Amino acid sequence: MSRLFAAILPDDPFRDALETLAGGAVTLAGGGKVTPRENFHLTLAFLGETSRQEAALEGLMAVEAPAFSLELGRVDSFPAIVEILSGRGSSPVLPWLPCSGSCGQS
Repeated sequence: MSRLFAAILPDDPFRDALETLAGGAVTLAGGGKVTPRENFHLTLAFLGETSRQEAALEGLMAVEAPAFSLELGRVDSFPAIVEILSGRGSSPVLPWLPCSGSCGQS
């Protein structure tokens, strides 16, 4: 059984930007660990646990979607959402990166 996900894998220039951003965040925070660039991805869906990897891959390869571009925005945080999800009044700040893009363009 494998846990399968559908994800977008960024190209090298996008990975460069993410790596720079992550390195800066670790430096400003005074510690931490940067995710290895080969692990950068944008998860779109969790497909579940299955032993039918080949069928899942065939299904994903049959999906047609228009090309799009994705642009990094500013780094921000949303502690209120973390508090709601965790059910605690005090919780760590969860950083996020708003993105913008234009669907249907390459």
